[in-house]
Amino acid sequence: MAEQTITLTLPDDLYRRFQEHAALKQRSLEEEVLSLATNALAEDQLPRDMQQAIDDLAQLDEAALWQTARNSHLTQEQSEAIEELLFKQQREGLTAEEKAQLEQLRHEHDKALLVRARAIGLLQDRGQDVKPLFEQP
Repeated sequence: MAEQTITLTLPDDLYRRFQEHAALKQRSLEEEVLSLATNALAEDQLPRDMQQAIDDLAQLDEAALWQTARNSHLTQEQSEAIEELLFKQQREGLTAEEKAQLEQLRHEHDKALLVRARAIGLLQDRGQDVKPLFEQP
């Protein structure tokens, strides 16, 4: 793969943040900037509905983000359907319709996890202590 070199001028505070991130991850500054840029571009590869769901979160206030972070998950029925389909897949295989149903349920599960993670990230960015979201009830 061909590589290109760029020169990037950064404000001092942003440069220090990159340095701190790199040190925490035991990477060079170049490796860290490349990793962050790659991850930023990877967001463009999300399915449209997932990208829209996480983009919409930025407009929410803290109360709505807390509610989203607490309640973004599959319903009990959806979780049970996934479990049943996975067991059936192991036992005897799935029909085309069942495979499509499982794929849709997996998509919804992934979307719920992504939305919850983004809501938690936004709460942290806004100075909120999100530790209670990770405590066992």
